[in-house]
Amino acid sequence: MNSRPSAGAAAGLSVAGPAGAQTDPLPSWNDGPAKGAILKFVRATTDSSSPDYLPPQERIATFDQDSTLWVEHPVYTQFVWPQAHIRLRQLDR
Repeated sequence: MNSRPSAGAAAGLSVAGPAGAQTDPLPSWNDGPAKGAILKFVRATTDSSSPDYLPPQERIATFDQDSTLWVEHPVYTQFVWPQAHIRLRQLDR
């Protein structure tokens, strides 16, 4: 059994490039006003020389796993809204 890699495998590895090297922070988003606005906002609030800079401890929103923006502190909005809606419906009775 030959334990050396084949020439084809070596050639394939040499052109693969570095893993994880990205220049676009949102590669799956289409270019447009929404993407531009979110990138501008993130740059302005994370650049310590910007007048709009927010220290990490003051940032209260986060991107969820599906790339949506939800308030996650202190309670999930998805939980709070139905609770409030049910209370209002009960008051209408």
